[in-house]
Order: sequence, then C-alpha cells, then structure tokens
Amino acid sequence: MSYSQREDYLLRQAKAAAEMLARIIGLRTSGEATEAEIITTGCHFSGLRIAGHPVEVDMEHDLFASMPTYKHWQEAWTKNGAPRDSVSGCIMGNKLSAPDPKEPEPQHLKDVREGFKVLSGAGALQSTVLTSFVKNVKGIQGPEIKTWGPIVVIPQFGTIYLGEVIVSFGQRRVHMMRLELGSPDAGSFIFGSTGSNGSTFP
Repeated sequence: MSYSQREDYLLRQAKAAAEMLARIIGLRTSGEATEAEIITTGCHFSGLRIAGHPVEVDMEHDLFASMPTYKHWQEAWTKNGAPRDSVSGCIMGNKLSAPDPKEPEPQHLKDVREGFKVLSGAGALQSTVLTSFVKNVKGIQGPEIKTWGPIVVIPQFGTIYLGEVIVSFGQRRVHMMRLELGSPDAGSFIFGSTGSNGSTFP
C-alpha cells in the first residue's frame, strides 16, 4: 500500500474528511540579525468531519499574529496575568482533564499532559514549545468521543491533534492534523505539514 493510499485509508477509518491548507508566512529584514517574524494566518480547515460529524473549528490566528517571534512568546510568558494566560491557553494539553484511573491512557497523551504541567510551573519557556492555533472543536455529538480543545479521542481508533504549531527561535512548524493510532495498529501520521524560518525582504 502506497503512503498516499495509507493516508486515505487512515482518514476513512477516522471518518475524518476535510480540505486542509497549511500556510505560514515568514519575514526577516534583509541585512539584520533579528529573528524572523512568522505567522500562521492562512491555515484553515474546510468541511472538516470527525467520526462522521461535521465540525466547526475555532482558531486563534490573532494570537499567533500578535506574537510573530519567539521573543514575543517568551516576554508574554514571563509576565503575570493576561499575557501569560494567553500563551498558556494555546499550549497543547492545557485543557486535558485528569486521567481516568480505570482506563489506560496512551503514552502520547501522558507526554502532552506532563509537558504542560512542567511548563506551567516554569519561569521561562522551553526552547521548543508545542502549541495549537485551534481553540475548540464544536459539533461532535457522540458522548463516547472526548475533546479537549484541539485534541479529539475516538474510541477503537486513536487520537487526533489539530492545528499543531511547534514554536522555537526563528522557526515554526505546522501540522494541520496528527493521528496517533491505538492498538493494534499503532503509529503516528501527519497530514498537512509545513514550516518556515523566515525569508529576507526585499
């Protein structure tokens, strides 16, 4: 089975269908050693369905546009109140509830939860931060499907992470959708990925 066929099969199994556009814009002023300014404006989902449910995705591009450099993120994180809360609110895992001791939890969810917990108590951001421009996913009616912001867990299939943005100094990497499959067909697959470290102008 080819890779593209494999992707189609995985999306059908998750009953996830959408047009996804991953587009980020980076700009670095020519001749200056300053960090590139990179924004996620332009990334979007159209006609997204998850587990057969048509969903609406709330996105936070305004926040990413207001903090186009890692320096902006670091400065906001070191401030108390609204600036730090804004950054915290888009870090992957910020809405995860406490795990159910009666249900086994996949390692990737444990890692996301622990990563957010460690970062929450830190005075400075880590050099690489896993965030998401997706604030909420609305429209999923199945009570067995769990959602925490950009994270959707589908029983007997796996976990979907939407709108991932990996933030680091001078760079951004966007994954529009990441699938973490459960047993027995475990694996990790990424759809709609792009990155930038900025380009000079003119």
